[in-house]
Amino acid sequence: MMTNGANQGFVDAQRFLQDVLNKPSLNTAYTQAGADAQSQGNPGLVAKWLNDNGYQTDGTQVYQAFENMTANNLAAWAGVYGKTNLKTNGTYTAGPPLVVFANGTATLNSVPIAGFTFSNNLLTWGLDSNSTAGSVTFYQPSPQGANDQNADSPPSASFFGSLTPASGKPAQQYSGTIGPVTAFPLEYWSGHYSQTAVTPPGGKAAAGPVLIVQDAQTVSLGGVALKSFTYDDIANALSWTFDGGNATAGAIKFAKSTSGTYIGPLFSGTLQQSQGGPVAQFSGRFGTPTTLADWVGVYGVTTLTKPDGSYLAGPPLQVQGSAVVLNNVPIQGYSFDTDTSTLSWALGANTSAAQIKFARVTTPTSSGYVGNIFTGTLQQGQGGIQESWFGEVGNPASNPGSVPMTEAQKVVQILGYIALGFGLVMGIVQLIKWAAAAWRWLAAKFADANEENPGLDDALPDAADDPGPPIDPNDPPPVNDVTDVTDVTDVTDVTDVTDVTDVTDVTDVTDVTDVTDVTDVTDVTDVTDVTDVTDVTDVTDVTDVTDVTDVVDVTDVVDVVDVILVEEEADDEKGERYK
Repeated sequence: MMTNGANQGFVDAQRFLQDVLNKPSLNTAYTQAGADAQSQGNPGLVAKWLNDNGYQTDGTQVYQAFENMTANNLAAWAGVYGKTNLKTNGTYTAGPPLVVFANGTATLNSVPIAGFTFSNNLLTWGLDSNSTAGSVTFYQPSPQGANDQNADSPPSASFFGSLTPASGKPAQQYSGTIGPVTAFPLEYWSGHYSQTAVTPPGGKAAAGPVLIVQDAQTVSLGGVALKSFTYDDIANALSWTFDGGNATAGAIKFAKSTSGTYIGPLFSGTLQQSQGGPVAQFSGRFGTPTTLADWVGVYGVTTLTKPDGSYLAGPPLQVQGSAVVLNNVPIQGYSFDTDTSTLSWALGANTSAAQIKFARVTTPTSSGYVGNIFTGTLQQGQGGIQESWFGEVGNPASNPGSVPMTEAQKVVQILGYIALGFGLVMGIVQLIKWAAAAWRWLAAKFADANEENPGLDDALPDAADDPGPPIDPNDPPPVNDVTDVTDVTDVTDVTDVTDVTDVTDVTDVTDVTDVTDVTDVTDVTDVTDVTDVTDVTDVTDVTDVTDVTDVVDVTDVVDVVDVILVEEEADDEKGERYK
């Protein structure tokens, strides 16, 4: 039978956790207490520090409070799980991204998950409310990962389970870890690809037809709308056939170049310009913008900044060549200055007024974004105030890291460091020796995060910052043995798709009338040709994850130059605003 003292210990442990969520810097002092306890070989110093600071509890109960929160609150796992894999018949392929938001909601491949349940670290959803079904368990990173002094980011939370991709399809093994999204909706690739090249077999490259991706439903080639095209949002691949009623047939993959002479979106693949004609290599990129049509795209990741400095998600803007649409409503009487790339419209015929300037980002942001953006002001309604307005191409579900984080999201972001700190301190309580490098690493990374996100200490409580239901002193959460959780973060790295480059060198396509270097586009072996992956077993019990070996080498990718398929991962999941 638990004593009243033990009951008070659990209450104070949860109170301490709530205080840490509201003021993350408290974790720094707590972690330092753990470091002192290690250096002096006295685990009791952790409980003493807690008692001295008004918490009648100990390190074990604090860790149980943390486990209670992560077991009951999906928001505690907030992040972009973009590095995912599916396993079918022993073969691993890239999987759809899973995004968990700070408000406790989630999306799979940009589609909100409806009717899900979350309990005991297990997220489940069914086909009754969704086009997919899944069951995945989330795992905290191992504190042992903090021993790597050269790591640029903390070990990531991960998940492992199963995914049924559609009704009538078999369930597949599904795993993932936090990392940049490698799969994007077609809106993310929207734009005006005016510099293209076609190279027939054995021939010389010549200027190709212009490709325009207006939105997810509208794509044109050479001024003619494509019919019945298909888009694979895992492989970022667009294809169309003669059978669909088109005058051409093609298959291309989109990517973004983040280095070289050209920075931005591009594509490569094949094009057959007539039935019975040769299948030619086809590649393209954005050209130099001169008209509004060159800024075509779905600017679905937008932010409004109020005069007091607070911000929130803004309305989406679509540029459709001859039309401008704000929040699905066409804008009347707009004007565009070609010299300054400035778009503006006034109140009267519209319910808003705006003046924005388009630009192209060629230095990757902290979220890795390169491509078209806009900055300016927006007034919504006659009595509305003028607010700063910023936008990127894409949509919030596929590119959530680009929206400036709320205070609550800042708190959730720091939970990764808090988890490591709690794990390290728990190790001391269990008389486990951690290398001094781990403590230095954690202190430095926490300081870096606070510097990157000023205001962490002033983060406000939010519904998402919930330590979970009160702990039952007669049945407290079990304490995981942190020494046995060593390879959980490796479960999802079987193919490491974020490191697989894809298309060839199209950085020299500067003069479409004289293109000579786009020759090796078809020499890339499909990313799914990954072999020698050691089987992952016994993942239902975290302590049994012992058979995960190193990530296999991807050996079948050839003739890859300069251009990467995915955006580079940054320390910070938040995006940047542009002044």
